[in-house]
Amino acid sequence: TQALIARALERVVLGQFEGREDFYGGVLMFLIGACLTAKTTGADVSRLYRVRHLFAELDWDHESIESMKMQIMRCVASPNFVRSNHGPDLMALFYTVHPGFTAEVHG
Repeated sequence: TQALIARALERVVLGQFEGREDFYGGVLMFLIGACLTAKTTGADVSRLYRVRHLFAELDWDHESIESMKMQIMRCVASPNFVRSNHGPDLMALFYTVHPGFTAEVHG
C-alpha cells in the first residue's frame, strides 16, 4: 500500500543511498498529507519532524512546489497539527525555511 511504500522511501531518504534526493518531495508530501487528516496523531507529526531537514533541500522557487506550500499552510491551520509535540517546531521551520515562502505567507 501507499503507507508501506512511504515507509520504505523514508528509509531511503534518511540513508546514504545514491539518488535519494529524487524522493524528498514525494516523502514530504505523503507525510504532510498524513498530518492533514481528521485522525492526525502526534506520531504523524513526529514522522514529519524526523525528516524536517529535507525541507531545506527543496527548490522553493520552482513552480512544482506550489502544492506543497499550500499543504504546509493547511497544516499550520490545523489544530491537531499545532497541538502536537512537534507542531510548533515545524511551524517555526516552515516560516523560516526560505525567505520567498516567508514573504508569501505574510504577503
